[in-house]
Formats: sequence, structure tokens, C-alpha cells
Amino acid sequence: MTETGTAFGMMQRRNERHNLILAFVVHCFPTQWSSSACRSWIAVLAELPTEVKALEASSAAVAALAIGHRFQNPALIRGSHNLYTQGLQQLQCALRNRHLVRDDGTLAACMALSLYEALECPSGGSDEYFSHCEGLLALVQARGVNAHSSGAGHELFLGVRIPGILYALERCTTSFLSDSSWMNQPWEKTPKTFFSQVVDCLAQAPEILQRVHLLHYLSPEEQADVSYELIHEMLAN
Repeated sequence: MTETGTAFGMMQRRNERHNLILAFVVHCFPTQWSSSACRSWIAVLAELPTEVKALEASSAAVAALAIGHRFQNPALIRGSHNLYTQGLQQLQCALRNRHLVRDDGTLAACMALSLYEALECPSGGSDEYFSHCEGLLALVQARGVNAHSSGAGHELFLGVRIPGILYALERCTTSFLSDSSWMNQPWEKTPKTFFSQVVDCLAQAPEILQRVHLLHYLSPEEQADVSYELIHEMLAN
């Protein structure tokens, strides 16, 4: 009887959290936003299976925080803090599990926790934000390019891609996101939108800027050669 009661309580708690996430998507975003071709990765939080405990807690944390602020409910905001702590602990366990670390739910949980921290702790500034980007990029790269060519994996990749490129621009360093495989394979099963094509240009910008910065140290002849190469490459793209 006790085991049955415990199982029922767990199911009830899971349903409550899922309903909270659905309410977050419905009340905090326009209807057409969740069904458009360029929708945000946040909609995925309400669609992924919640077998990954880190995803369940972290998604509910973001939802409780957003709805709490939207409807001025201090109890929900306080509850979001507890859910955030649970999500963080469970994410650490998932990252140590060789199976869960490649699960879409783990990446989504990591993104949700980063979003929570950005919303609740804005005083951390850009350094803290970019440190989260570094962790997300490492996780995406470890999952491999093939994990991001369809379904939730693809949508989550799109959510990481732009912050990752901005991180590279901020540091003026290249990243795997500018590699040919990462600019093409994720769209093998999905047509690339015009917006994604524009992002392709941004992905190549850090490498171009590195070469531009080197011009100052080159001879006039070398500067002319590098400038010609850059112009030729940009026209080719």
C-alpha cells in the first residue's frame, strides 16, 4: 500500500510539473510562436519525454519562475528555487552517465538551467552568461553532429548555435560551429531557412576577424594577398 501511494504521489507530482510547463508555454508566448518554422527551443520543453529527471525539474523551475513573475505569485517563485536546485543536482548526475549525457533531455535541461540563471540572476553579467555558453557548446560537440539533424536535437542545436557564435565573436576565436560539417549536416533532413543562412555568415565571422587583425603585422604584399583571399571567399559564399 505504501509503495502504491508513493508511486501515485510521484505520478501526480510529475503531472503537476508537466502542466506547469504547458501553462508556461501557453501563457508566456503567442500561439503562433510555438508552431512556426522558426520557433524557439523552449517549446521543446513541453514535448520531450521526462524520463530524464534533470529535464523535469529544470523545465518546471523555469516555468514556475516565469509564471510566478507573470502573475505575481511569490509562492511559485520560491518553489522555482527548490526546483532549480533539484535540476542542478540531477543534471550533474546525468552528465556523469555515459547514456544520459547524449540524451536530448540532458541538453534541454542544461539549456533550461542556463535560462533560469539568466532570468533570476542577471547581475552575473556577460562573463557568467558566456561561461554557460562554453558548457553548452562542449556538450553539443560531445554529442556529435549527427545528434542534431532532426527532431528535438535539431531544435535544441538551433537554440545553442546563435549564443555559441556570439561567444566566439566575443572571444574572437573560431569554434566547431564554423566547420563545414556543423554548417551542413544538421540541415540534411530540414530545409535551411534564410535566417539560418544569415547565421552561417556570422559563424564564419570570427575566423575572418582573426585574419583581418593579422593584416597589421604583414608586409604590403602579404596584406594584398590576404585581402584578395578574404574578398574572394566572401563573394563565393
